[in-house]
Amino acid sequence: LRYNQVSVTVGGPIFLPKPGEGGKAYYDGRNKSFFFFAYEPRWRRDFLSVTTLLPTAAERGGDFTNLVRTSSGWLPTNIATQFNAASIGTSNIFQQFNLVNGRLVPLAQTCTVGGVTTATFCQFPGNKIPQSMIDPTAIALLKFMPDAGGYFIDDAGLVRNYIVQRFVKQDETRYTLRLDHNLTKNDKLNFRYTKTPAIGIRGFGSDVNGNTGVFSNAQQYVLGDNHILSSNLINDLRLSYTRGVFSEDFSPEFSIKSGRNLATELGLPSLTKGGLPLFQISADGGYNAFADVGSSGSTNNYNIEDRISLNDTVYWTHGNMSWKFGTDLGLAHLNVIPFFGASGGRWEFRVLNTSDNRGTNVANGGNNLASLLLGVPNVVQVRPLLLNYNYYWKSGAAFVQNDWKVRPNLTLNLGLRYSLQYPRAEKSNLQGVFRPDITQTVTLTDAQRRATATGLGIATTAAIPSYVPTTVVLPAFAFAGRGGRSKYLVPVDYWDFEPRFGFAWSPHLSKWAENRGAVVRGGYGISHLALTGNNRLPNPDFGAFTGVSTLLTGSTVGGTADPTQPVRLTGNPPFIAGGGIDQALGTTADGLVFLNSLGTPGFAISPNGSGKIPYIQNWNLSLSMEPFKDFAVEVAYVGNKGTHLYMPLVNINPKDFGFVETLESQNINSETTFADPLGRRNVLGAVVAIQRNSVTAPYFGFNNLFRFFDPSANSIRHAAYINVQRRMHKGLAFTANYTYGHSVDDASDASPDVRVLTTPSGLGQEVSYGVPRSRDRALSTFDIKHIFNSTVIWDVPLGRRRAYLSHAPWLVNGVIGGWTVSSVFRMQGGQPFVPFITDTNRLGGTNRAIRLDIVPGVPLKNPLYSNTCTIGALCEPFINPSAFMRPAKGSLGNAPRTLDIRAPMQEFFDISFQKDFPLPFGAEGKRKLQFRVDLINAFNHPNFRYGNTGNTPNGFGGLPNETPVTQAELTAWLAANPAKTATLTQVQNLTINSRLPSGAIPLDFFHVPIPQGFATTAATSFDITTLSGLKLYRLRQAYDANFGTLGAPVPYQPRYIQLGLKLYF
Repeated sequence: LRYNQVSVTVGGPIFLPKPGEGGKAYYDGRNKSFFFFAYEPRWRRDFLSVTTLLPTAAERGGDFTNLVRTSSGWLPTNIATQFNAASIGTSNIFQQFNLVNGRLVPLAQTCTVGGVTTATFCQFPGNKIPQSMIDPTAIALLKFMPDAGGYFIDDAGLVRNYIVQRFVKQDETRYTLRLDHNLTKNDKLNFRYTKTPAIGIRGFGSDVNGNTGVFSNAQQYVLGDNHILSSNLINDLRLSYTRGVFSEDFSPEFSIKSGRNLATELGLPSLTKGGLPLFQISADGGYNAFADVGSSGSTNNYNIEDRISLNDTVYWTHGNMSWKFGTDLGLAHLNVIPFFGASGGRWEFRVLNTSDNRGTNVANGGNNLASLLLGVPNVVQVRPLLLNYNYYWKSGAAFVQNDWKVRPNLTLNLGLRYSLQYPRAEKSNLQGVFRPDITQTVTLTDAQRRATATGLGIATTAAIPSYVPTTVVLPAFAFAGRGGRSKYLVPVDYWDFEPRFGFAWSPHLSKWAENRGAVVRGGYGISHLALTGNNRLPNPDFGAFTGVSTLLTGSTVGGTADPTQPVRLTGNPPFIAGGGIDQALGTTADGLVFLNSLGTPGFAISPNGSGKIPYIQNWNLSLSMEPFKDFAVEVAYVGNKGTHLYMPLVNINPKDFGFVETLESQNINSETTFADPLGRRNVLGAVVAIQRNSVTAPYFGFNNLFRFFDPSANSIRHAAYINVQRRMHKGLAFTANYTYGHSVDDASDASPDVRVLTTPSGLGQEVSYGVPRSRDRALSTFDIKHIFNSTVIWDVPLGRRRAYLSHAPWLVNGVIGGWTVSSVFRMQGGQPFVPFITDTNRLGGTNRAIRLDIVPGVPLKNPLYSNTCTIGALCEPFINPSAFMRPAKGSLGNAPRTLDIRAPMQEFFDISFQKDFPLPFGAEGKRKLQFRVDLINAFNHPNFRYGNTGNTPNGFGGLPNETPVTQAELTAWLAANPAKTATLTQVQNLTINSRLPSGAIPLDFFHVPIPQGFATTAATSFDITTLSGLKLYRLRQAYDANFGTLGAPVPYQPRYIQLGLKLYF
């Protein structure tokens, strides 16, 4: 890491002399005009060495012979032998397509070898891809992948053959100009201009791979006028304009707006002038991200932000009252163009296009690079339309406040603020919502009902079941500002008043309290959420990236030029719509979309929604005094109540639990998708696939239809704290603070946007499945009961001008005299635990929203947990897995949203030792050299937290495998249990005989308690020759071994020792 920072400043009175000697100056502002200018550049260069495994020249040429699939990836046989890398599965690749007249034609999933026919694809002859089938674009893009080097073992014990030099380059400069001018002695103007251009570039050691450029150019103009109108009347006016241009792009060479475009150079479609696509082979198969070619990020965008504000405050003192009157007006603009997927897309190459059955298990074979050489991805994420969103927010507020000294020992603070905030609007009305109150009922034709039944897994020769609907309801998507509708998504709330009250009272009830400065303080106030800038990302984003997939029989209908072919780099890339949004959606003249509303990204609002803005009520009461000299104590109670808080996304299209059970009882997977019988299409023009469980939902075909901006949640928090402070006396000062708090809410996060200053915590929110909000009321996910903080500053009483050795010789004083020790100690309790399963339990919706069932009487904390074994696969988790059961399939769990079992207390202790050495010149005490030693986390105390946060937090696991045990599984089990004997038929019959007459597994088959030690017990340890053991075996296979475990806080802070010298000159 190299970091350089320079600061150059100059300032003083403005004086412009005339050339020559004598005479008046052009301008002499030495008594009234002043300037200040600062130039502050910063330059940062950093790099990090990481390792990866790259394919050999033979693999890049299509030759996959003599390879071993290992935990490190695909290795040549001799290298695997050299490094003792064991095989974890087959290394064969399989042919799923034939080349006919330059086109790849899907083959039937069948293969006959030696007279034996299997329902799998055949292996490529010799495990080599014929040169005629290798895609020429794939060969061209592989030129941007570095060549493999020699093999070695990295720090993680993996075999690697290439070292990647990741780099970061960041340049930033801040310019500041300030001008002050005294119009009169009572009227002063000030002006400030700030400009901060910055550029940051990072990559994976090349100009293409991992290439990211982050650019910003922010500037602000501020004009202020402070006018003393009279001895008791002052007006303070402030005008400001802020503009920022921000983009998350690529380096200047591949800049989206003006650079090269690698996609078009390779012959691939793109919506942008410049940019990079991403060719990803790191999804599975052993490759990591440093083997990918190109770059793409979900946050690629171009933003221009403008904000104009006017603030004016009048101060008026009248008798024993101090009044303030003020107004605040604001206008904010946000122009955003999202680019993810627009500069050629993200091509995801996985093993399934070269496996034996389009599966991804290691037993099925397949290779990511082989799929890339064929040019056939699993899916391509592309942006069908490139849209420019121009949002704006308007706001205004006015307030009056009075500080009233009623008595010498009593002061009241009274205030009232009125706030008016308009919701987000879009200049071209390029926003809208689903309207449940505007629907269209469609009667299904016989052909559409038959297609629905077929999609539900019903044989084409069987009668159409009665649960297949005859009529369906389609909700309308309504564009704002059209058809007489408001340009805002929600109604304007015109009644946001914010009263405020506070008091400070020095009780003179006793001399003891009076002499110790006892003061009682209290207050109450209301404040509303700021809407300006909320929901900054385009939502809905009509041009949101869309997946175009390779299917068994070709590709997504409407997603490519030829749906009978797979998606391919050469000849059949994704189709990019371009054009206008109305044309793509089939919008009516009054801005409504009915038929294609299913393919329209967006959310719903309640037609009767209040448009209420969330607000918080705060109140407090405290007592402070000084019981001893230089020693202050404060005891306080604080309360907060949130009202009209935004709920997380609530699904208004809940699945019919009875219908899900009906399907599952017939051995029909309710989450399997099929082509929409109504032929509805997305913006790309592709036919939308719908889930089976959505057929009987209120809105046919919608998996989720989320309600947004639902201000129905609330919260309450009570807290008490005690604060002790000793002011500096005899060289010692310290503070100590302890807080006990308790917070309860219906929802701990509204999840409206990304990059907000909150921890996303929408886990376990079963309200999305249509249950009452009260079922989700629980401890806040961010609730922390205990917090303790303390600081100490101690001037060690040794050395000159100290209590002891005050006349010590210079050598003694230089070593032991004049030291100061300061420290910070913090203790913080853990957060509650959120119990959820990883999947949707066949109910559709979003993962990690369904909670577990509680097993009564079983402790939540794992009795097998040990403080000596906290992290690692061999350690028991902190949370007891045996306290939970997986809910029956198609059901919701009964556990609360959060459980009051806290992660361990976190402790941090930092200490610093400092000593000043006066320099022998300059004013005494002004110039000195300071030596200091800082120890951050001085005792290297380990701290732990729950791991169930982030984008993919650790749940209980997915739905267990419901199929009978395979021969490979039985073989592995027998190897782990040599004393046992069993036949495949015997074991398989346990599953087969448990099935219902329909052939389905009972819904509560896996709704069973699990034993203690389950997390550290291998699946093969359970007796699969018994039904109970078989259930535990399957549950353990699906179990997430990280459930209930502890991890280090992010960022983790190990002990850090820093020595420094600081010169005061």
